[in-house]
Amino acid sequence: MAASLERVDDVAPLLEEAGEGAGVTEGLSLSSVHLEGVRAPGVPLAFTELSASRVEHCMFQGCDLSKSWFVDVAFEDCDFSNCLFEDANFTRCSFTSCKLIGADLSDARLMRTRVAECALNLASFVRAKLEDCVIQASDLTGADLSYGAQKRTAFWDCTLEGISFFRMGLSGMDLSSCRLGALTISDSMEELKGCRMDLIQAAGIAKRLGVIIVDA
Repeated sequence: MAASLERVDDVAPLLEEAGEGAGVTEGLSLSSVHLEGVRAPGVPLAFTELSASRVEHCMFQGCDLSKSWFVDVAFEDCDFSNCLFEDANFTRCSFTSCKLIGADLSDARLMRTRVAECALNLASFVRAKLEDCVIQASDLTGADLSYGAQKRTAFWDCTLEGISFFRMGLSGMDLSSCRLGALTISDSMEELKGCRMDLIQAAGIAKRLGVIIVDA
């Protein structure tokens, strides 16, 4: 499939085409392209539409990609640290070995999306909606998923230290392969209803409730 994609290594000409000369860089629309080695830190790219494409070895640190649409896009070894993805849509996308440290995905929607071996430290998914997603072997230390919603979403072998699941229901989710610690949840702990944990994880939650576990 990659051979049929048009290779792009510089977005500046595309931005000029979209009206950068007039100070308008929003609304970039691309399909069937292979973005490789692009360096565009801090570029305003809100309302971008990208489909049926690959994005590899690119650096978009601090870019505004809010309200953007991504459909059938594979991201690999890219740096989206501190990017703004507020109200963005991801459908049938994949992130592999990417950095999204401090990225803001508030109110974003991720559907049938896979995240593997990525750094999502301090990322914000506040009010985000995740459906049919898989997040594996990734670091979400300090991430915020408060008020989020999920359906058929799985976390596998992830680091979830200091993560906030406040008011996000985890029913049906298996966290037994993950490293948990200092979770932020409501006092009633209703977020954990219906999720799966191993014995050590459950003991940590029990301790929070004041339950004393006796080794028989």
